[in-house]
Amino acid sequence: IGSVGAYCARHAEVPVALIPLDVPPAHDRLSVVVGVDGSPQSAHALRWTLDHVRRTAIVNAVRVTTAGPIVGDPLSVSADDVEAAAGIELEKLVATVVAEADGHPEVELLVVSGDPREQLGTVIAGTDLLVVGARGHGVIHRLMLGSVAMALVHHPTLPTIVVPQHAA
Repeated sequence: IGSVGAYCARHAEVPVALIPLDVPPAHDRLSVVVGVDGSPQSAHALRWTLDHVRRTAIVNAVRVTTAGPIVGDPLSVSADDVEAAAGIELEKLVATVVAEADGHPEVELLVVSGDPREQLGTVIAGTDLLVVGARGHGVIHRLMLGSVAMALVHHPTLPTIVVPQHAA
């Protein structure tokens, strides 16, 4: 994206859609990926998605874990335990958001491990839309979109919507 698109994604108080030049044609069952990291911003992005996509869509709430065992540390948590804890956190967040939604599309949960930019980039292959939350609009956060969101919106391969925390 150019400087104007990046500025809008960072500073807008309404959702911003970034559309690449080559967008596949629309079809009957929209597939949406929402990046969920447990933050209020990601919960808001999921809520916005459930309120704004068609009820026939499939929404994939994706949580990427980055922590893993520390080599040589017998007390470190295993990768399986980290993924299990992330799955429980994702289930709770999605259940809370879904409980507040009046009618909503199907929501599937997915937990993967690795670098969030790379993993979300892989997960979105074959989907129609990516939705990510932006950082808040406080004095410091206004300057930052977030490294994961910024990486994904700078080189969009599919329509990407950045939802600021206070968007309706």
